[in-house]
This record gives sequence, structure tokens and C-alpha cells, in this order.
Amino acid sequence: MESNKLLVLENTLPLKAYPPKKLDEILETSFLFWLANLLSIKADKKESVLSALPEVKYHFHSLGVDQVKKAFEMYARGSMSIKPISNYFDTILVGQIFSEYKKLKPVTKKEIKMPEPTEEEKELLIYEGLIFCFDNWVQTNRIINGQVWVHDHLMELNLLDFTQEEKSAMWSLSKKNVLEKSKQLTYEEAKDVIREIERKTSNIRENEYKKLRLKHYFGKLKDSKKHIKDVI
Repeated sequence: MESNKLLVLENTLPLKAYPPKKLDEILETSFLFWLANLLSIKADKKESVLSALPEVKYHFHSLGVDQVKKAFEMYARGSMSIKPISNYFDTILVGQIFSEYKKLKPVTKKEIKMPEPTEEEKELLIYEGLIFCFDNWVQTNRIINGQVWVHDHLMELNLLDFTQEEKSAMWSLSKKNVLEKSKQLTYEEAKDVIREIERKTSNIRENEYKKLRLKHYFGKLKDSKKHIKDVI
């Protein structure tokens, strides 16, 4: 029930109300995956799509994720004056879609403005997200991409402390895990992944590393018979 409430809140909360790191995490993971499927974006277009995502934050800042998705669905269905193009996405297109969505969005006689969430409501969203991440790991032993922001938040709270040996082991394992997962991709997609993880900075490998650190920390809590609620 808590996870359902959290999902509804995340989908309707205006983009401008999110903590910046969490908003970037959502746009660059779950939203990017959804958009790629909707517009048939291929792996070689990923960098251009990522560079256009800030325009989504700029234009759609007062709308929730569900409304942003609705706008792009209308574009993909051909419900706008813009002709939809497969495997294409850039900054100009984002602005055009937003302008069309504003014109086509139904206007109600009495506009109900969604109140700006208070600091307490934002803190509650973060708190419930931390609990959901931990409980989901307990049940599935998985940390999904959309939950990697939890790592950064726990770092800000100075809760993640590892030895140099632990860090080195998890960093090495992160590369092994990414390569193993790439076997499920197409040949071209796998080549892109391999090229990226060989760079000095790799978002894919960094995210996997953060997941491993979270799992390690959660494991320590579980072994001590503690819940994440006991330390935050």
C-alpha cells in the first residue's frame, strides 16, 4: 500500500518539487527507458537524448511525470500538428511538444492549482522512498535503477562507510556485473555498453557500483537485525 501511494505521489508531483538529484535519476533511468520504447530510440542515439533531457525539466517543470508522458504519447500517436518521427529526439522537439500540449490540453472552467508541497511533504517522500528501497531489497535482493538516488542520500547522511578493500572489491564486481548483463542486449547495444565502461567516467558502471554499496550496507543492517528506519 505504501509503495502504491509513493508511486502516485511521484507521478503527480511537479518536476520542480523533486530534489535535483532524484529528478535527474528518474529522467535518466525509468523515464529514458520509457521514452526510448515509445519513440523507438536506438542505443546510438542515447547521448543526444540525454543532452535533451534538461529541456524536459525546463519546459515541463510545473507538470508531473504522468502529464509529461501523456504529452509525448500524444505526439507519438500523431495527435499533434507535429509529425512523429521514429528514432528521433532533440531539444527543439521537446519545446514543440510542450507548446502543442499546452494548446491541446483541455481547459477546465475552474482551474484547481496543485499546492506546492511543503518541506515536510518532500521529506516524507524521501523517507518513504528509503523504506521502499530497503524493503524491496529484502524481498527481491535487487536495487532498481530508479532507487540509486538512495545511495547518494545515505552518503549525505554519512551512513555509508566501507574499508578500502570493500570499495575495491565492489568496484571490480561492478564491471563484471555490467558485462554479464550486457549479454542480454543486442550486439550493437552490448558494444556501446562495453565502450562506455572502459571510460574513466561511466554512468552505467557507477550506478552498478552504487547498487552494490547499497546491497552491502543493507546486508550489514539485516545481519544486525536492524531496519533502515532504525538509522535514518
